[in-house]
Amino acid sequence: DAIVIPIEDIGFALRYISMLSEKKYKCINGTNVSKTLFGLRFLDCDKVKSIILIEGVFDAIYLHQLGWINALAILGTNLSNTQEKILLGIGCPVWIMLDNDEGGNQASDKIISKLRRNLIVRKIELPKNKDPNDLAPKEIEEVMIKNNVARLK
Repeated sequence: DAIVIPIEDIGFALRYISMLSEKKYKCINGTNVSKTLFGLRFLDCDKVKSIILIEGVFDAIYLHQLGWINALAILGTNLSNTQEKILLGIGCPVWIMLDNDEGGNQASDKIISKLRRNLIVRKIELPKNKDPNDLAPKEIEEVMIKNNVARLK
């Protein structure tokens, strides 16, 4: 009762699809996923003006479908040292757009604190208790405009 998304050749992300499931978590990330950022292989690092950092694979897929191909997922709420090095290597401003729930807000603060030493970092506030993929395309566009986030063409 789950969808499994391969993460490069190092792991997987699994999302349960049954609303009746009594699973503790709706998503599970496999081993070694902290060694990459989901969506990185689709990013042209020479053209990127900013990164939109999000939590999950489905948030990234949704934002990519809407044309925000600079969205990269950390695959959870913790930014690993390897993921931090990847972002430092890209070297552009980072917009943090984690889920607007208790865990997402705590993680956002921690990530901002970690990255702001070396990068320009800003937080995109979503409506309360919403994930990026909970929002309609028009709502995503409004959030991005409100926060002055540039779309990568």
